[in-house]
Amino acid sequence: MTRSRCKCSTSNALVRSLLKSTTTGQEVSTQGDSFFIAFDVPSEAVVFALRWQSAVRDFAEEEGVILQDRIGIHVGEVYADNAKVAGKDFDFNGIQVDTASRIMSLGQGNQILLSHFVYHNARQMLEGFEFDGLDELDWRAHGLYDVKGVDHPIEIFEVGEIKRGHLKAPPDSEKAKRHVK
Repeated sequence: MTRSRCKCSTSNALVRSLLKSTTTGQEVSTQGDSFFIAFDVPSEAVVFALRWQSAVRDFAEEEGVILQDRIGIHVGEVYADNAKVAGKDFDFNGIQVDTASRIMSLGQGNQILLSHFVYHNARQMLEGFEFDGLDELDWRAHGLYDVKGVDHPIEIFEVGEIKRGHLKAPPDSEKAKRHVK
């Protein structure tokens, strides 16, 4: 699951265009400038997130504006709701959806935050690959965070381009805070 935020009037068109290039990515819903996108495998979600940040950066440079997004990626079982939501025939619900959103809420501009399983799975699959238009990647561990609705601390990780990513531990947010023993 991926949640992304970008203050950009054309972000919907950018994300949907990029989403067409994925194998399993599907738009679940949008709310304001936030997208909820589901993928079958964590590594595809991570590659999408990296390419999305690159597309936003390119767009911002072309338009001469400052745009920064934040992305949270988490894996877990969800409940499919078959009710029509925003023109879609389904929606996903459950604590895993909330957890993805709360991981995203920790993020700063140009930051892709990951939960434990996403980090380990995607890193194993992607480490050593070179991606057109992206600099070398860095994978970082930021430690344990207490996330609202989750009964145990979860590890937060980050992936980003060495020269362009945020790559710093996120500060506390309203719904997720650094775990203190």
